Amino acid sequence: MATFNGWESHKEVAIDREKVLLAAQGYIQKKRYDRAVAEYQKIIQQDPDDARTLLKIGDLQSKMEAHADAIATYERVGKYYATQGFALKAIAVYKQIREIIQKHVPNLSDRYAHITPNALAAAGSPHQPQACFI
Repeated sequence: MATFNGWESHKEVAIDREKVLLAAQGYIQKKRYDRAVAEYQKIIQQDPDDARTLLKIGDLQSKMEAHADAIATYERVGKYYATQGFALKAIAVYKQIREIIQKHVPNLSDRYAHITPNALAAAGSPHQPQACFI
């Protein structure tokens, strides 16, 4: 926070996106996925709807076996794609979530029932983007 003539400025400092991406890539090469996620989070703070960066974060969370975090990140991307009218992209992301749940955390299937095969029958509508890929 800077002060100018008695006024406080809450202006955010813009990040150097390329520098952050290079740092994240360096951490990935060193298998320091937690540090790479922290770098990518800097981009998300500036642009919360950056789906590509969110997908990278989800991939890294999955590699770190932070499956619940990965699912939450992927779900955020899936919802964003669905609201933007990118149904096929949303479907692909929800398939990733379904795969993670089935392979790694079946105990979370109840929590994410809205994107599992039973959700379609319960919803009774193919218009729900989370369920339409099943």
